[in-house]
Amino acid sequence: MNIDRPLVLVVEDEIFLRMILVAQLLDAGFDTVECGNASDAEFMLASYPEVDVVIADDVLLDEPDSRRFAERVVAQWPDKKVVLTTHKPGNGLIESEDIRYLRKPFKIDELTSLMLEMLVAPAVRARRTGSL
Repeated sequence: MNIDRPLVLVVEDEIFLRMILVAQLLDAGFDTVECGNASDAEFMLASYPEVDVVIADDVLLDEPDSRRFAERVVAQWPDKKVVLTTHKPGNGLIESEDIRYLRKPFKIDELTSLMLEMLVAPAVRARRTGSL
């Protein structure tokens, strides 16, 4: 992981939303790759092992359950973090260290803070326990 400029995979089926998010992430100091659905995302993850974080809408056209998509990602690529963006209320959304939800609408600062928190936390814990 390059903490100075993490690589983010943006998975968004609405092209204009994806373009805006990619532009904002680039402006915020992140590198990006992008695609429009879960199937392509899994191909992109295999092609770009240096991806640190996956950002995906909780409603993907080719994936009936984005939570299952996120779980597949972290099972197959344990070093990846996933942020699912959602319009759903916070109640009932189960988060983990590797899978987090961000409620829409959100500000880019909220997203970047969440991603950095997810990326830095495991390294801090490892340092504290001496497992680095």
